[in-house]
Amino acid sequence: MNTVYATEGLAPVIALAIGCLSALSTLFVVARVRRALQARIRMRLAAREDQNGHALLLLADEIEAHAADLAGMRQPSSRQRAWARLCREVASDHLACINALLLESTQGDGSREREDRLRRGKEYTVLS
Repeated sequence: MNTVYATEGLAPVIALAIGCLSALSTLFVVARVRRALQARIRMRLAAREDQNGHALLLLADEIEAHAADLAGMRQPSSRQRAWARLCREVASDHLACINALLLESTQGDGSREREDRLRRGKEYTVLS
């Protein structure tokens, strides 16, 4: 058997293997770049939502101060105090959710845990 004829039969197989390896490496690089971009976007959204959570806490403080003013004028303030409590509760849950999402993004895929948290999540009713 001549060595020239033996390598001619392997050439398509070798070319196919090299093509598959290059395709897999390209897919790997694309996936890593996409994941890095998603992490950056998630961090920006988390920063914005963190500001929203802290704004809710400030609103609760303002409502509480208004309730104290009403109590000082001997007017009912229980409704305002209930709103302040609700704002604090919503802000606390909001900030906890943001923290969980950020931790989930650093630890990998936790979609089952997130679904469980969403199922156990609280529903808020508007006070009248």
